[in-house]
Amino acid sequence: MLELLDGVRRMRQRGLPLELLLFDGDRTPGATRDHVMAEKVMARSARKADSTFVLLMGNLHARKVKGNPFGGDRDYAWLATLLPGPLTSLDVRGPEGSA
Repeated sequence: MLELLDGVRRMRQRGLPLELLLFDGDRTPGATRDHVMAEKVMARSARKADSTFVLLMGNLHARKVKGNPFGGDRDYAWLATLLPGPLTSLDVRGPEGSA
């Protein structure tokens, strides 16, 4: 993730029109957090309607299917279920290790 952010910094230094948006839910609990994050992303995308967005988030927030896969709330709305389409969601995994 740090390498990706550093790459964005270098591209901006070369004059490429890239922006970053931090969109966490401000420690909002439960499903409300995904709603808060979705509102932040939609507000930015409304101002930048011609842009393509790449969102980095945890794999559960990127789920395009409602419901908690661990049981419980079947109607749980993850961030990706709250965003208008089209939307491609990728679950990227790396090797295990420590930081």
